[in-house]
Amino acid sequence: MYSIINTAVIRGMNSVIVQVEADVCDGLPAFEMVGVPASEVREAKERVRAALRCLGYRLPPKKVTVNLCPADIPKRGTGFDLPIALAVLAAYGLLESPRLAGTLFAGEITLRGRLQGIRGILPMALEAQRAGFLRMVVPADNVQEAGLAQKITVLPAEELGQVLGWLKGEGSLSPWQGEARTIIEENARPETDFAELKGQKLLRKACEVAAAGRHNLLMSGPPGSGKTMAARAIAGILPGLGEEEQMELAGIYSVSGMFGQLKQGGSCRPFRSPHYSITRTALIGGGKIPQPGEISLAHKGVLFLDELTEFQRPVLEQLRQPLEEREVRLVRLGGTYTYPADFMLVAAMNPCSCGYYPDRNRCSCSPTQIRQHLQKVSRPFLDRMDLTVEVPRLSVEELTHSYTGEAPGRKQAMPEEASCAVGAMPEEASCAVGAMPEEASCTVGAMPEEASCTIRARVEVAHRLQRDRYQGEGFLYNSRVPSGLLEQYCPMEPKARRLLGLSYDSLGLTARSYHRLIRVARTVADLARSETIGEEHMMEALLYRSMGDGLWRGLP
Repeated sequence: MYSIINTAVIRGMNSVIVQVEADVCDGLPAFEMVGVPASEVREAKERVRAALRCLGYRLPPKKVTVNLCPADIPKRGTGFDLPIALAVLAAYGLLESPRLAGTLFAGEITLRGRLQGIRGILPMALEAQRAGFLRMVVPADNVQEAGLAQKITVLPAEELGQVLGWLKGEGSLSPWQGEARTIIEENARPETDFAELKGQKLLRKACEVAAAGRHNLLMSGPPGSGKTMAARAIAGILPGLGEEEQMELAGIYSVSGMFGQLKQGGSCRPFRSPHYSITRTALIGGGKIPQPGEISLAHKGVLFLDELTEFQRPVLEQLRQPLEEREVRLVRLGGTYTYPADFMLVAAMNPCSCGYYPDRNRCSCSPTQIRQHLQKVSRPFLDRMDLTVEVPRLSVEELTHSYTGEAPGRKQAMPEEASCAVGAMPEEASCAVGAMPEEASCTVGAMPEEASCTIRARVEVAHRLQRDRYQGEGFLYNSRVPSGLLEQYCPMEPKARRLLGLSYDSLGLTARSYHRLIRVARTVADLARSETIGEEHMMEALLYRSMGDGLWRGLP
C-alpha cells in the first residue's frame, strides 16, 4: 500500500514543504529511506520502530520504502520522526483518517513514543500557513513558537499515542488558544543602566548618538574607564522591536534552536557579546549544517566585541561585508544560505597592551609594541566605525560625585564653545544637543544620575523623525541612507559643507568615511531638532571621527 504525509524542512532561514511517501510491499524485510536523508533522518527508522512497538503495534515483516520528496533537497533534522511513523502506519493499512489531508506534521519521537521539540518550527508553521494547510501538529514544547503563525490552527501533542488517537477519532487534540504576545518584553528593565556609569559625559553623548541613528561605535581607553558598562547600557536605550522585526528575529532564533532565550527579559533588543576566542564560523555562521552565527543572533540589536584587539584579525575582517550589506551569504555545495545580519556594532579596546597609551607617565609599552597592538585592527575595519571615542580614566572626584552630591573638580575634555555638550545650539539649546524641552531639563550628556529611560525618550523621538522621513524608502535609520540619497535627506548649511570639505583632506577621509560622517551629522541634527545639518552638528560628528583616527595617525 501507499501513503503520503506532509511535513517541512528548514533551508537557511526559509522552510520547504516535504512529502513523506511510504510504500509497503512483499519482499525481503527491509526499511529503506531515500530522498537525500542526513544521518539523523536515517536513524528515524529505529526510533519509529521502537516507539510503535511500545504502543503495541507489531508490524509484519515487509519491504518498507520511505521517500522524502522533493529528492533534490538535503533533509536534515529530527522533525521527520512523526510524519515517517504516520506514513508507515498508513502504508500498512493501520491508519486511515480524513484528517491526514490538510495537516502538516513535525516532531521528534523518543523510544517510548514521547514527542520532543525541534528546531525551526516557526518557519515551518509560516510556510504551512502560506501553502494553505489548515492545521499543524507539533510537539507541546514548540506550541508557543508555532503559535506565532496566527492564521493556522496549531495542535500540540505530548505523545505519539495522542496523535494517533486524534487521527482515529478516539481522542482529541485541543488547539492552542494562546493570545498573540510580544516575543521580547517591551518594558523590560535593562540589565545595565546609564545611571550606574559615573562621569564620562562625552561617552554618554556618543552612545546616545549611536543609538539614535544605529551607528557603529568604537571605544578606546584604559581598563576600568566604563567602556563595557556603557556598551551594555546601550541596549536599554534602544526603542522596542516592531511586530515585523520580532517575527524576523524569532525566525532566526527558531532555526538556531534558541527560541527560549527570547522569552527571558533583560532588554528589548538582542545583545550579543561573544568571547574574543570565537571562531569565524561561530561569528559569521556556517558549518557542515549551516547555522546562523552571532551576527545573525544580534539582528536588530547590538553586537558587542569587547577586547577588540584580542580577536583574531581574520575573524574581524569577515565582518566587513556584513556591515555593508546587512546580511551574510554562505555558499555551500548544497546551495546558498542567506541569513539577515542588520546589527549595530559596538566595540571596546585598550589603546595598548598595558592599556594606558598615550599617557606616557603610566604606559610602559615600547613604540613597537604599541604599533603592533593598534595594527591588529585594520584601517578598512576602522573605516566602518561611525563613531570612535577615547574614554579617559576617571578622576576620584567624578567617581565620588554621585555619592557626595558635589560637583566634580575636573571637567572632562569638552570644547569651550559648547558649555554643555559638543555641538550644542547656542542659546536656543543651552542645556544640551537634542534635549527635549522641559521633559529633559538635564543635559544630554549627562550627569551620572541620568537614567537610561530618560535617554531612551530622546532616542525614541529621533527614531520617529527618521521613520517619518524615510517612509517608503526601504530603510528606517540615518546609518542606512544610501550614498545616492544623502543630498536629498541630509541637507547641509553652507558653513557645514565648507567644514566637511576642509576636513576631507586634513583627516584623510575615504569616500566611505565621508558618507558615514554625513550620516552621523544627520543624527546629531535630529537630536537637536534641526531640519538641516548646521556647522555645530558637523563639528560634533567630526569630533567623534577624529578621535579614533588621531590615535592611529599618532602611532609612534
